Amino acid sequence: MRSRALTPLIAAALLLLAAVSDSASADPLENDYGVEAMVPDAYLGTNGEAVIDFQMIPGQPNEALVVRQSGHIYRVAMDGTFAPTLWGNISTKVTFGGEQGLLSLAFSPDFTATGRVYLYYTPGSPTPTVLARYQASATDLNEASEVILLNIEEFASNHNGGKIAFDSAGLLYLSLGDGGGSNDPNEKGQALDTLLGKVIRINVSGASGYTIPAGNPFNDGTGPIREEIFAYGFRNPFRMTIDAPTDQIWLGDVGQNNIEEVDRVTVGGNYGWDCYEGTNQFEWTTDCQSQTFQSPRAEYSHSFGFAVTGGAIYRGSDFPELDGWYVYGDFYSGRIWAVDTTDNSPAVPLTQEGINISSFTVLPDGEMAVVSYDEGIYRLAKQDADGDGDIAINDNCPDWPNPSQNLPPWTVPSDDSDCDGFSRVREAFAGTLPRDRCMNLPGINDEPPPDAWPSDFNDNQITNGADWLTFNNKFGSTAPGPPYNVRWDLNMNGVINGADMLHLNQFMGKSCT
Repeated sequence: MRSRALTPLIAAALLLLAAVSDSASADPLENDYGVEAMVPDAYLGTNGEAVIDFQMIPGQPNEALVVRQSGHIYRVAMDGTFAPTLWGNISTKVTFGGEQGLLSLAFSPDFTATGRVYLYYTPGSPTPTVLARYQASATDLNEASEVILLNIEEFASNHNGGKIAFDSAGLLYLSLGDGGGSNDPNEKGQALDTLLGKVIRINVSGASGYTIPAGNPFNDGTGPIREEIFAYGFRNPFRMTIDAPTDQIWLGDVGQNNIEEVDRVTVGGNYGWDCYEGTNQFEWTTDCQSQTFQSPRAEYSHSFGFAVTGGAIYRGSDFPELDGWYVYGDFYSGRIWAVDTTDNSPAVPLTQEGINISSFTVLPDGEMAVVSYDEGIYRLAKQDADGDGDIAINDNCPDWPNPSQNLPPWTVPSDDSDCDGFSRVREAFAGTLPRDRCMNLPGINDEPPPDAWPSDFNDNQITNGADWLTFNNKFGSTAPGPPYNVRWDLNMNGVINGADMLHLNQFMGKSCT
């Protein structure tokens, strides 16, 4: 029987939670969530096909990379201010199809200083899969700079994993499948002389190559056990995450016959494959009887989906009830669940969407991006937060701020979660998320800095010609920092000019009363 004992720390925490349950945040409600378009398919066009990963560019709060399995990587604006541009292209190195291709991208934690970025891809079975380091800037990948760090044996086209992630110490982790076929034909899941079916951990901070971290469980300087191994017994851990505040490692391991599982990964842990599929015995041998296995944190049968997509731990402010919960989904069924990371309570179903979920990404504000394989990038949302029949952003706040007034159509994406006339990205840029609109406190521009509603520059609760006159005095300014780059540079292009006035013109005549 598979079991996992609670640590004393978790046990104590559960007792404390029980004692103060009345003051704790309510658990998330079943099927009370949805997704809303954040980087829509219409914006990505053909650049949005076979999206396998989505990563924010360090130092660029408004820009991200859309990673295609084909080997093409596109730089996108979160507010649609420029068309997707090709950031990098390794398509000549990869075999794209099925489970093969470019599978993961990760920026080094010190990317802004070193320009290092890491890619994991498949040249094509039976050629070994590749973990490589490249040099890059925020706008371009230097394809010629490739340094191969690892070639991982391969014998079939499927079960390649894999996800790259870094912990708080800057160590690199990579999740790897059992090499393919079905039923683990080469018995790689339990074998310790191979990297297949493993989560590995290496130190890549040096000038070249990598070293083995001292805390790796098999770091004894002798063979044949591979010292890169951090944990083992996985079938196909396609997506993995490391929670920044806690360094907890979570992944989804795609099942064989009937069980999809979610695991919290700990150093030296054996997660069972192919002795187990989930909590079910699979290929039970004498060797299995002598092993100690870690149980899945959650599992579901193929009645609910056929390929788990590992997710991430929610750290945003939109849904306090989800804070610290691990959110994950199923590639085929579009279902999304969450589990509490502090206990063993059942998973809570959040929603079912008509998309193929290929990845989850934690955004800079802690909110959750849900990546569709072929239909754009979404954000986890409340189901119909304003009660008008539409998920919040999709309805574009049609009754803002009263039924007689409608905001003009936005460019991609129409993201105004608090309905104040400014997108979430713009507000994140301003550092005032969420904004309060039109507070009309005594004095001019005295709402929480840099002001509550940037279009209403003179604070009289209406946007009109008087605001234009105030705005006109700022033309040509490129002064950094608030208030200029927030209150006046409305399109965030670095200069205050006529383009900002055109944006302001959309609000003329809009009042708060």
